[in-house]
Amino acid sequence: MFGMDSGIDPGKTMMSELDFAVFDALQRNPRAPWAEIARTIGVSGPTVRRHWHALVESGAGWIATYPNRVRGLMCFSVRVKCQPGFVEAVAKQLCQVPEVMSVSEMTGAYQIQLIVFVPDKSRVRPVLNVSIGQVEGISELIISLMSDVQLEGAQWNSGTLGRIEKSPNQYKFPEVEFDERVEKTLRVLECDGRAGASRIASSLGLGNPQARRIVKQFLSRRVLIQRVEAAPLHDEWPGVLALWLLVPPAKLDEVVTKIKTFPDARLCTTLVGGEANLYVILWLRSFSQANEVESDVVRGLPTRVVSRSILLQHHKRAGVLLDEEGRKIGHVPWTDSPSLHAHVLHAC
Repeated sequence: MFGMDSGIDPGKTMMSELDFAVFDALQRNPRAPWAEIARTIGVSGPTVRRHWHALVESGAGWIATYPNRVRGLMCFSVRVKCQPGFVEAVAKQLCQVPEVMSVSEMTGAYQIQLIVFVPDKSRVRPVLNVSIGQVEGISELIISLMSDVQLEGAQWNSGTLGRIEKSPNQYKFPEVEFDERVEKTLRVLECDGRAGASRIASSLGLGNPQARRIVKQFLSRRVLIQRVEAAPLHDEWPGVLALWLLVPPAKLDEVVTKIKTFPDARLCTTLVGGEANLYVILWLRSFSQANEVESDVVRGLPTRVVSRSILLQHHKRAGVLLDEEGRKIGHVPWTDSPSLHAHVLHAC
């Protein structure tokens, strides 16, 4: 089905058709056996493995793993206003805060956008007011609680194998207690999303079959989320539009349903405690699309755009540190968070 090229060139940010197909197949199931992925895209298992490893080794591809349906977890959208000349320094310092999952520079009155995960309500103020708020060069924050993520990056793909159905809430599972078992599983998968059962079993002190069942349960019940990232995708989608919307509460479902039909919608989450109650990110094939896409989003809906920005540079995404081309250059594990350690010890 696909040519037998050698994979991505470490000096470029371009992917072959086969690389895109591997990306999409992994996005559907990041831990699928190589033989299964090979059958899906019509090449051999060694070829699939070689192409993915080439992406990983160049920093152009990786699997991000992060918590989702765990009891007590609180997620925040934070807009940061910086003093003149401090944007770069502030962004770099915020990247080192484990609870800060994503750091993006953007246009507008607020220069940095953050996504923050805190595992326990008692740790919210220390993280927001101290770890973030006391960073030198920050002059103002706008903080909103992300109350319900309707659509997120794990459901996006390039379309090579067809679109992934965007229905994150079709399975309603209860939240799982944030215990040592969740923490230890996440610690392994944060570093290597395809880590073998033996590594996870060793961390948990269990046998391989039990470890496999636990990982399968955590992922299927969306206690943990995995998504596949690829830096070269930014050559195809160079622009990122962020919208903060104000929607009548009774109309939120209607607006969210429409936004989920946009093929390049990357994130849609309801917010509480701020001037906007819906935050949306859409990838653009060109910056000139921004006004048209914004118009399409709000057309015919009782929606007001409170604020808009173009995300110019991603310094960190889902815990992964990125260079200017969007390649992975490091990782700040969320499981290194002092907040998480205190939470797990308390739970035990």
